[in-house]
Amino acid sequence: MLATLCGSTPESELLSGVIASSSLWSVEVDGELKAFGLCRAGVVEAIYVEHGARRKKIATTLVRALLKGDSVPVDAYALPGDRAMKSLYESLGWKARLITMRDA
Repeated sequence: MLATLCGSTPESELLSGVIASSSLWSVEVDGELKAFGLCRAGVVEAIYVEHGARRKKIATTLVRALLKGDSVPVDAYALPGDRAMKSLYESLGWKARLITMRDA
């Protein structure tokens, strides 16, 4: 997934850029990082929740915070077969509108 987000940009440069542009959002619980989201150009590109913190509405809370921010996302990525992400977005009223296919 990191290669998809980075494209031809070096990882360290991508990280510096998203932090500087306020595109990286995080959730801490008791001082520990539990989740983060990457939202650029109106698109939620990634949501990650630590395995032990899943099914506690952390991702829902994170996306709702993004929706209340200065740059409200209008699209989000969910990988094919990632039912959990699709369900998360659908629970917020979003609809799937694009399916990308490629040769195996």
